[in-house]
Amino acid sequence: MTLQGMRDSLVAELSMNWAHAEAPIFYENTTEIDLAALGDYFMHCQIEFDGSVQADISATPFDRTHGELVLTVFGRVTLGTRQVLVYLEELKSLFRFKTLSGVHMQAASPGQSVSQDGWFSMELRTPFFADSNT
Repeated sequence: MTLQGMRDSLVAELSMNWAHAEAPIFYENTTEIDLAALGDYFMHCQIEFDGSVQADISATPFDRTHGELVLTVFGRVTLGTRQVLVYLEELKSLFRFKTLSGVHMQAASPGQSVSQDGWFSMELRTPFFADSNT
């Protein structure tokens, strides 16, 4: 599987199953998010590739690429953290231990939380891997 194929699988799963119009998704290549035009919630999706290793020692070896899906949910500070946590739990259930067209998802973990400029954000980090022969 190619890097683009991995990204496409992850983005397809997220876009097909995220049913919260009140919390639009922005991807890592978004140049600017107009915070004034947003509602109370939004999500940022970033896909990080961490490296590759040789996965077997056969005559035709293949490599395994590891990465991490980082979903950061933002909510206005005045609304508290409850809905952000509800969204994170839904995302955790959506991705943990699934195989998406050859992308193998692992255990999702909460990551960094930040309060800044009137927004509270919290990450959900889900490691994944895929093999070049799939």
